[in-house]
Amino acid sequence: HTTKSGKNIPVEINSTLVNYHGNKAIMSIARDISERIKIENRLRLLSRSVEQSPVGIIIANTEGVIEYVNNAFTKISGYSPKEVIGKDPQILKSNHHPPEFYENLWNTIKSGKEWHGELKNNHKNGDFFWTDVSISPIFDNKGAITHFVFVHEDITEKKQMIDNLVTAKEKAEESDRLKSAFLANMSHEIRTPMNGIMGFTELLNEPKLTGKEKKEYIKIIQKSGQRMLSTINDLIEISKIESGALELKLTQVKINEQIEFLYKFFKPETESKGLTFKLYKALPDEQAIVETDQEKLYGVLTNLIRNAIKYTHSGGIETGYRLVHNSIEFFVKDSGIGIEENRQQVIFDRFVQADTSITKPYEGAGLGLSIAKAYIEALGGKIWLQSEIGKGTQFFFTIPFAQKMNSKSHKESIENKINGTAVLKNLTILVAEDDAAGQMYLSELLKGKCKKLIFAENGKEAVQLFTENPEIDLVLMDIKMPEMDGYEATAKIKELNPDVVVIAQSAYALDADKRKALDAGCDDYITKPVKAALLIEKISKNHSV
Repeated sequence: HTTKSGKNIPVEINSTLVNYHGNKAIMSIARDISERIKIENRLRLLSRSVEQSPVGIIIANTEGVIEYVNNAFTKISGYSPKEVIGKDPQILKSNHHPPEFYENLWNTIKSGKEWHGELKNNHKNGDFFWTDVSISPIFDNKGAITHFVFVHEDITEKKQMIDNLVTAKEKAEESDRLKSAFLANMSHEIRTPMNGIMGFTELLNEPKLTGKEKKEYIKIIQKSGQRMLSTINDLIEISKIESGALELKLTQVKINEQIEFLYKFFKPETESKGLTFKLYKALPDEQAIVETDQEKLYGVLTNLIRNAIKYTHSGGIETGYRLVHNSIEFFVKDSGIGIEENRQQVIFDRFVQADTSITKPYEGAGLGLSIAKAYIEALGGKIWLQSEIGKGTQFFFTIPFAQKMNSKSHKESIENKINGTAVLKNLTILVAEDDAAGQMYLSELLKGKCKKLIFAENGKEAVQLFTENPEIDLVLMDIKMPEMDGYEATAKIKELNPDVVVIAQSAYALDADKRKALDAGCDDYITKPVKAALLIEKISKNHSV
C-alpha cells in the first residue's frame, strides 16, 4: 500500500464475505507488516549464515542431545545430519582427553558461561581431527538455558604445521647443540694429547732424568700421539664419507684369521680390566672366506670391540659371527653401561656418544659408529644394536656372503674367469651408472682389462653415447637412473643394434625384476653389489673369444 505521505509499505490483507445491512459485502483488514518482514529477513539471513558458515555448528538441548548441525560440521566430521541428530556429541569423542576434561567443559556451560578450547575428535572414517571449539549457552526471556551452540573450526592442518615447526626447531636446537658439543669435544680431543706431547717433550730436556723416567715419558708421548692420530684419521674418514669419496678395495678375506687376530690383539687389554673375552666362529677356515674390503671390515670390528672395552667395567665381552641366509652376521656383545633407549636411534649419527656430558669419563670424537655405519652400508650390509641401561649392548652388522661352490662349479668359474679376462681385452664397454661409488667400483674393476671404457650417468646419455660410439660391444646397464631408466634405455639401444650385449646391473633382486629386465631386451642380469668374478663369468657367457 501507499501511505498518505506516499511511502510504500508491505501489508497483510485478510478479506471475508459479510452481510452488511442486508447486502453481501467484502470486509478487508489491512495490517502493516514492515517490522515482521524485517524480522523474517533477519532470521533468514541468520539461518543462511549458520547453514553456509565455514565452521561447524552444533545446536544441542540442555540434555546434550543434538538438534541441528550445519553442512560444515558434516564436512569436518564425516557425519550427516541424520546420523547425529538425536544423539549426544560424545559420538565424536576420541578418548584423547581425560574424563575430568569433559566434566569441566559441561560444568562450565551449564553454569551459563562460555567454554573455549581445543578438542581432538574422532572422524567417521576412524581418523582423528583437531578442532578449536567455542560452546555458548542460549537463554530464553526468563534467563533460563534452553540450548547450547557448539562452534567447531578444523585446525588439524594448523596443529600439524605447528608440530612440524616445533620438531624442526627441536632438530635445529639439537643440531646446534651437537655442533657446539663437537667443537668442544674436538678441542678437548686435540688439546689433551697435545698437552701430553708438548708437556712431556719439555720434561725430556731435564738433565737429571733417570732412564726409567725417560722411558715412561716417551711412552706417554707415544700414547698421546696415537690418540691424536686416531682423532685426525676419524675426521679424514668422515670427510671422505661426506664428500662421497669413500673407496672400496675388495679382496678375498679370511674372516676366521681376521677375528682371531683381533681376539689376540685385544685379549691382554680385556684381561687388564678383569674382563672375560670370548670368540665364536661359525665356519671352518676353508669356508670362512668372503669378498670384501679387509681394511673396512677390520676398522668396524676394531671400533666395536674397542668401544665395548671402553664402556665395560665388569663382566665380559663376546665377539664372533654366524651365517644368516646369504650374509655373514658379525656381533660384539658387552656387559657394559648400556645405551638409553632415546639415544639408540641417534647413536650412528655424527658426533654422538652414549655419554655427552661435560664430565664424561670416556675419550673419543664420537665419529666411530658413524664411520662404521658408512663402511657397512658401502659393503652392502646393515648395522644395528640392542641395548639396556646397566646390562650391556650388542652390536650386529652384516656383509654379503656367497656359499662356497662345489668342485665342478668352481672349475667352471675359473674357466669362465680365464675366458672372460681374455674377452675383456677386445671389448669396448659402456657403463650406464648414476651412482658415483658404483662408477668408481666398476672403473677399478674394468680399467686396464678392456679395450675401452665409456661412462654414462643416466639412460638418456647412455643412448646418446651408444649412438656416437657404434664400436661398443657390451653395455652394463643400471636399471634405476634419472631422466631415462635402464629399461627404456635398453629398448632404444637394442633398436639401434640388436646384437649388442646388454647386462643389467641393479639393486632390485626379485625374480620379477629380472624378468622385467630380460623382457626389456637385456641379455643377462646381475644384482648389486656386483661381484668381480660373477661379472666376468656373465661377460664370458655372453661373448666368445
